[in-house]
Amino acid sequence: NYEIWLGKNNLRQDELSAQQHLVSKSFPHPGYNMSNPKNHIQDPEYDYSNDLM
Repeated sequence: NYEIWLGKNNLRQDELSAQQHLVSKSFPHPGYNMSNPKNHIQDPEYDYSNDLM
């Protein structure tokens, strides 16, 4: 299962406009290459919120 947030601008702060939803299925984009994933170093200072694929 996945957890997604809508309307959240800062992942480290509570926001009244944010909505949390649980998702049980995903539909990858047909152009997404699953054999070449990005290998991000888990850096707490890096903002991953814009990394959709």
